[in-house]
Amino acid sequence: MTLQTLDRVARTLNTDIGSLLPVGIGGGITSASVVDLSDRLTALANALRTRLAGDQRVLVEIDRVLEILKPMREPPTDPENST
Repeated sequence: MTLQTLDRVARTLNTDIGSLLPVGIGGGITSASVVDLSDRLTALANALRTRLAGDQRVLVEIDRVLEILKPMREPPTDPENST
């Protein structure tokens, strides 16, 4: 994971990068911090999946309305000016 990606995750979770990777005594990452980070990322992924599903439903509806409107976009034909 790049620092840029980690920064985006931290901003999305309204926290800082340091809180995502808390370091235990001796400089290693603790198993509790791995569990915490995993839980946070799982929650973020679930939230994004929910948002994506909602966005996809909206796009389907927009496409449906656009198809209905498509014939209405054609300029009306004027029978008197037809050749």
